[in-house]
Amino acid sequence: MKMKADLQKIKIDKTKKNVVIIGDSFDLTDLLEIYLYQKYNVITALNEFDGMEKIGHFEPSVVFIKSTNDNTAILAFMPKLAARHSRDIPVIVYTKEEISTINDFSMKAAGIREIIKFPITHKDFTTIMRLCVKD
Repeated sequence: MKMKADLQKIKIDKTKKNVVIIGDSFDLTDLLEIYLYQKYNVITALNEFDGMEKIGHFEPSVVFIKSTNDNTAILAFMPKLAARHSRDIPVIVYTKEEISTINDFSMKAAGIREIIKFPITHKDFTTIMRLCVKD
């Protein structure tokens, strides 16, 4: 039996844009929320399946997805996102692990807008957001 998230219970401030964060790293998710909460409604998802549902429901301005050493999940996620959502949603990968040049290149080739490596300063994060998200 598949559990459905009750998306109606998530509180949304209509004056803010939405952001979906996909990943199971609660420390990094918390940092992203701290950087984003003043300007965005932050909706989190533990995995790509839940993330895709929330992307469809909340129509985010940007999607963050956590990367590990193996980026196959991200490479599989990008075509699914493009197939299910007609508008171009910027996707930003976040991680605190090293990313090889090959993985960096393959993610950018798949349509990843930016890769954020933690730790990152708030100023640098804000600059990346300004470049990736049209306000």
